[in-house]
Amino acid sequence: VRSFDDIRALNQIPLGILPVTPDIYSALRPDAQSSFREAIKRIYMSGIMDHKARTLLVTSGMPKEGRSTIALSLGQYLSSLNHKVIVVDADFLHPNLTRGAGQRKAIGLTDMLLGRATMEDAITKEAGIDFLSAGSQLPASPDMLNALKVQQVLSQLRNKYEYVIIDSGPLMAHSEASAIARQADAVLVVAEWLKTPQKSLASLFATLKDMQVDVLGVIINKVDI
Repeated sequence: VRSFDDIRALNQIPLGILPVTPDIYSALRPDAQSSFREAIKRIYMSGIMDHKARTLLVTSGMPKEGRSTIALSLGQYLSSLNHKVIVVDADFLHPNLTRGAGQRKAIGLTDMLLGRATMEDAITKEAGIDFLSAGSQLPASPDMLNALKVQQVLSQLRNKYEYVIIDSGPLMAHSEASAIARQADAVLVVAEWLKTPQKSLASLFATLKDMQVDVLGVIINKVDI
């Protein structure tokens, strides 16, 4: 994937290009005049602002394409606009946000799915916004991710927050991501510039179509402007 034209060739909507940024937290400050913050704003205005979806899953076809960073960045940006937002780590095999927050064994999503913790027990703060870690019961069992349990947890979060931003594992590699995607309002797909093969994206979109999941569009990440 090199450009928006590659995304359009797959009959998908390109939402934005995110540049390589060494210090994302500084670049996202409300007073920062950064290309990264401007790119996040474009993604919000072109794909999220006027869409009815409020539970958004950030996924990709393959690992290490930047999903976790984008999920957290979107959460921080929406919070800076005074939206009530929570970021959820639903990558049960490689919970990078949870590890980065130093909450590897903290109560979180899996504990809520098991009915062992309330939302109030599980929610913490990360980078200044509300955060729900992957949970203490890792890896998640298939029974834990049945549709009813996932629906119940997401319903609780929807009732409290304007936006629920979910970081999942790569959908083509982790079946857990598919279980969460089916219950989200819509999906944002991340592709890494010059690394994600178009065939990989085509397979991902075919899978999402089979699942009848609404795709908001594609973010091209780690671009050397």
